Amino acid sequence: MMARRSLQKTLFAVVSGAVTLLGSTTNVFALQPLPEFLRAAKSNSVETREAKATAAQREAEVDQAWGKIFPSLSARGQYIRNEFAAEVNQPGSDPIIITPKDQLEATITLEVPLVDVASWSRIGAAKAAAKAASARADLTALDVERAIAQRYTQAIAGRGLVQAAERALAAAKASQAIAGVRKDLGATAGLEVDRAEAEVARAEQNLADAKQVESFARRALQSLSGLAPSQGAPVLTDDLKDEGTLESWEKEAKETPGVKAAMLEKEAADKQVTAAWTQLLPTVTASANERFTNATGFAGQNAYWTLALTASWRLDFGTVRQIGAQKAASDAATARHDRTERDAKDRVFESFEQVKTQIAKSKAARSQVKAASHAAAVARDRYANGAGTQLDVIQADRDAFQAEVSRIQADSDLVFARLALRLAAGKPIDTVAITSGGSAAVEDSATLPNKAGSDNGGSSDPGKTPAPQAPAAPGVESTGAPLPTKTPGADK
Repeated sequence: MMARRSLQKTLFAVVSGAVTLLGSTTNVFALQPLPEFLRAAKSNSVETREAKATAAQREAEVDQAWGKIFPSLSARGQYIRNEFAAEVNQPGSDPIIITPKDQLEATITLEVPLVDVASWSRIGAAKAAAKAASARADLTALDVERAIAQRYTQAIAGRGLVQAAERALAAAKASQAIAGVRKDLGATAGLEVDRAEAEVARAEQNLADAKQVESFARRALQSLSGLAPSQGAPVLTDDLKDEGTLESWEKEAKETPGVKAAMLEKEAADKQVTAAWTQLLPTVTASANERFTNATGFAGQNAYWTLALTASWRLDFGTVRQIGAQKAASDAATARHDRTERDAKDRVFESFEQVKTQIAKSKAARSQVKAASHAAAVARDRYANGAGTQLDVIQADRDAFQAEVSRIQADSDLVFARLALRLAAGKPIDTVAITSGGSAAVEDSATLPNKAGSDNGGSSDPGKTPAPQAPAAPGVESTGAPLPTKTPGADK
């Protein structure tokens, strides 16, 4: 009896230490706030720089279009060597040089377009294209913000997974120590020790997976923003409040950069149609020439000027067909605008509904964490008092870790759903607090594999229902950085 009490006392001390390790959380609030990464991306993001350069190119094309109707000045110089000189000799006067052997000429010409309706129309089209390019640059900046927020919250979620995996590893090592004590006291066979060692190996594998997720997200965050993330991360939480009414969000859809860019591109296409039609109209140009030459001819002047007024009109089949091509381009731009506006409203709707769904999932996940943690504590207590088995503890630890992973995933999905809603409505996200609710989260949990609880991504534990996969957040492309969702541990 004394030996049994001594064994229970020893196991209780080890289990108590395991519970302390399992419940401890180390959070270092050292990661820069999200607005710092957003500001850094404005000058460092290659996507933003490319879009700004394109907008600058369109602005330069506006100036180029204006140049078509501005006065132009040209100068031309010429030297001609003639085989024979042509002169007219008059008695008692100097000969008249018609063509000298060495002929020198210089001409200065000033041209002023007076009527050029086609060029005027092209200026309007170039202006519209420049405005559209500027709107596209804003859209690109918005996409970069979306990707940064995505990777930022994924890095935070990855840190939470690492901490959860570290606690699970500590619990597995504590269970391994318990098994060793029981074996030394002759209370169990070597099977429990082997099973405990397998649990430690599984926990180490899961920790490596979590660290990989975090490192991938941090590297992507640095690549997008040009700012190196510091170590640590805040706790990713949410207040579980709803987002008001759908109508209030859908009203913002028409003002998003994507819709504005499509509208301006439609306007530019319409003006290109007008410019194509005006090519059928005549143009009127005034010109002035000043000529300097040593071939004075009968005028006897080395320098003289001329003025001209020229009207030009050209009609060809290519111009007529160009009108048809521009009209088709205008129709396509109109369809793109309508599609963009429709997609913007759908994106807001999907994001709004995603928030509602993720709130329910986060509530359920938090309840599961509470229940699973309680069950794990009871299993350890029963095991320490000889009323439970090691398998009960292993399964309880698996369930507790799975519940924690699911909570991290659910909260991060909810936070990103909130961010996706704001981005879809064209609202700023740099004023949203990550740790106080109503903020951003990790996207595309549907791509997360169950790899922590199986060998080489293989089958899950027999008899255990796999964790359900959350749908991806709408309107945003997949991050490609999976979070482990399977609990560690050997097959029962």
